[in-house]
Amino acid sequence: MDKVDFCEVEYIFDTFQRLCTDKEKQWYECMWRILEKQQLTSYAEEKRYQVFLYAVALLLIYSDFGHYAFEDFVSATYIASEMEEDIPTFLLGQLYGIRFRETIDIECTDEALLLLADSYRDNVISAIKAEIGLEMLFVSLYAVHYPFHRIEKDEYGDEIEEEYEPQSTDEFWKLMNDEYDSIISFAGSDVICGDFGLVYVYDWIMDGAKSEKLYLE
Repeated sequence: MDKVDFCEVEYIFDTFQRLCTDKEKQWYECMWRILEKQQLTSYAEEKRYQVFLYAVALLLIYSDFGHYAFEDFVSATYIASEMEEDIPTFLLGQLYGIRFRETIDIECTDEALLLLADSYRDNVISAIKAEIGLEMLFVSLYAVHYPFHRIEKDEYGDEIEEEYEPQSTDEFWKLMNDEYDSIISFAGSDVICGDFGLVYVYDWIMDGAKSEKLYLE
């Protein structure tokens, strides 16, 4: 079987408006590695498109989380045209027709692609659940917004605590595990301003991060 590497799906991240921080991309790569371990990045024969739909589904999960936890909706723009090389419009139309038993509206190819990717969300969630569990998914999502710190020495040799940004995907994952309890405390703090609240977000994730198709609003 062939495999799609992260560098081949990394560009999809840029089609989602307001996704721009290193930690967001590090989370995306961490989740991609999980899909890789669960064999979702491998494909046989003509199923390569499916792996790219998994990549989009990952970002839809993150987008929904942002809406529920921070009232920060992230939408995808021109995603169908950006992904034309990996999922050509004619193939998108065929897949959409098979999946939903209706013809794609040529003026709504972005929505069609997102709907199609969303129909693979359960596969992605199942893989994450099998590899790390849904509670760790919950922690990883909040870790993207958590202000990591480390101890440094100032010019006088005194120790000071400074905010610190992970420099790599591996470091993000390590810091997240090291500060697991602190991230959970952060998630329940007054810093979080979403209307839905921590319990709602936790229950949503533990119930499988079901889609409400927010991108259609």
